[in-house]
Amino acid sequence: MEKFSSFLDLINYFAEKLNYEQSSWYKGYKNTHQQVLANPTSDSSLELIWYTRDNSVSSLMQGAPSKLEFERAKPLFSEVTQLIISEPNADTYKNTQQKLQKAIDEGILSKMYKMLLNRAFAAISPESFTSAVREKNFDLAANYLNKQYSLELKLNGSWSEKNIELKQALSKLLPDNVEPFYVNMAIWHLSEELEKELKKDRRITDNNDTNHSVNEPKNQGYHMNILTPLNQILYGPPGTGKTYNSIVMAVNAAEPNFLPDGESKDELRAAFKVRYDQLVAEGRVRFVTFHQSYGYEEFVEGLSAKTEGDQLSYFEKDGVFKSICDDAKLFRVAKSGQISDSFDARWQVFSDGLAEAETGVQIETLSKKTFFTISDVTNNTIRFDKSKGNSVHTLSVKTLKAVYNQEKEIKGGLQPYYGALIEHLSHIHVPQAENQIERKHFVLVIDEINRGNISKVFGELITLIEPSKRLGQKESIEVVLPYSGDKFTVPDNLYIIGTMNTADRSLALMDTALRRRFDFVEMMPDYSVLTDDENQPYCINNLENEIDLVQLLSTLNKRISALYDREHTLGHAFLMPVVDKIKLNDHQGALTELANCFQNKLIPLLAEYFFEDWQKIRLVLADNQKKEGLQLIKETDVDLAGLFGDTDEVDIMDDELNDYQLIKADSELWLEPLTYLGIYQLSALGK
Repeated sequence: MEKFSSFLDLINYFAEKLNYEQSSWYKGYKNTHQQVLANPTSDSSLELIWYTRDNSVSSLMQGAPSKLEFERAKPLFSEVTQLIISEPNADTYKNTQQKLQKAIDEGILSKMYKMLLNRAFAAISPESFTSAVREKNFDLAANYLNKQYSLELKLNGSWSEKNIELKQALSKLLPDNVEPFYVNMAIWHLSEELEKELKKDRRITDNNDTNHSVNEPKNQGYHMNILTPLNQILYGPPGTGKTYNSIVMAVNAAEPNFLPDGESKDELRAAFKVRYDQLVAEGRVRFVTFHQSYGYEEFVEGLSAKTEGDQLSYFEKDGVFKSICDDAKLFRVAKSGQISDSFDARWQVFSDGLAEAETGVQIETLSKKTFFTISDVTNNTIRFDKSKGNSVHTLSVKTLKAVYNQEKEIKGGLQPYYGALIEHLSHIHVPQAENQIERKHFVLVIDEINRGNISKVFGELITLIEPSKRLGQKESIEVVLPYSGDKFTVPDNLYIIGTMNTADRSLALMDTALRRRFDFVEMMPDYSVLTDDENQPYCINNLENEIDLVQLLSTLNKRISALYDREHTLGHAFLMPVVDKIKLNDHQGALTELANCFQNKLIPLLAEYFFEDWQKIRLVLADNQKKEGLQLIKETDVDLAGLFGDTDEVDIMDDELNDYQLIKADSELWLEPLTYLGIYQLSALGK
């Protein structure tokens, strides 16, 4: 961070660099402040402060209430707004926090919107409160200013107390005509610069740190080490978040230095999902699901057919793996300078011209005596007509590129056409590229990787995915693909992330060749996901009964592990719809979701696990220890004599043969809290 002799110089630096006077942020921030003071309790003002995600004071991303919640809490927000206007100080801040907490207890709000409250203070009183509503951003800037200008501040206490202390100290360093909006904007931009430096320092630290595991989590489990393996498979029982976490891992692999905005688990997750979607849109992350009929032609390359009129033609079609490998190679090595002589740059200009040409583009032959006309390019196929006759012929864009780059030599009847088109491309004027090419990482996510026939899908490329055999490594291996004849390697900036369900007994053992080439990351049930940001377990509160989701799931899994094995436990994801209802303070809805989960997911899964052995399922659910009126699976003795008569042949059957019946789908027992409480807490049933 550049050093400035005075705080005023720092403000002027950002104000000039970012044109504060004309910026939309400055105008919007000022307008929000003026509108709220002019008419604080109007619907538009309340919505601007308490609902709008970006009101030009700050953007809250996922930290704002839903529309329904906002409407429900509007009287509260009106009261709090007037309190802040009357006395924008630390005591009011504490008082308003208490009011928000009371609203949470009463079910009006679903959580403590701390940053939303901070933004309200910043909008109403910019003289005392900064727009750095995220505390870690404020602390970065405040600690820097405190040290740089010897302010001798304590910077202890709440966000409001630290803001007031800092703003009072800084006001003594500034003339009276400096607008508080400028001050707050400069503090925010300062925090951004400091955060960039912090990321750079972390990058250096990560590169030099060799003492930690490559899979050691950071940032509450949302940030992986920069040494993420090129090939890894997430494996574990169903519902443990393998596909869910592949999003986080894909972002960490593609962007090792990505730091998500947010403080709560939900905010961090939302930030990763936003970045993931951006990477997918950029083509740097791609997703595919394997299945039993998935093959080499879909994954690497194959032939595809199309019919136009009466003519059937075939063209080479790249699979998802080859396609992402080709794209990754373009960004494998950082380059600077001009790239206008590349095939891709020239072909792009040619394609743009072809799209605008109504009658196609004429290409002179090398002899200059005749020409042929290119009509269109679709599916990697160039279609052209000769100057004499109306027959349609085709060329391949991939082959053209290989010949252009002198990677392939064409002999035979099509050679003059490839040569003429390359000659034409060489005379195309390409605007000079100004941007440098940075090395970028690409990620292929393969869901259900063990469902595919690995030998059939990867073919000869199974060896090429090894880190030591990648392009750029000393032991790099190149193969010739069977359909196109192209030379092919796998670049070292492509990450492969697979997911595998260990409880799927319909599948054969994992292919040994694949197991040897991947790092395996076990994903078991994560009970911390069923806790809030203060690590308190989510509970369904129903009158005097409280169902602890952590105890419920962990008890079920202990019994499954004892009766079967740990690979067939139940993942936390099954209970996430219940958690979502609890977050909305909808405990009756949470109980309904829990009933749906047991009825439609967990019990059918247990039936599959234990091969319809209902006696064991009863043990898992503790039905053998509950009162009969609370049992989900009823057990009755079978009257053998009544069924088969009084015959000696019945003696060969089990004397203790029992019949098991799952309660009806419309039974009220599904919505009885004691049904679930009794699974892990028998004392609740009076036993």
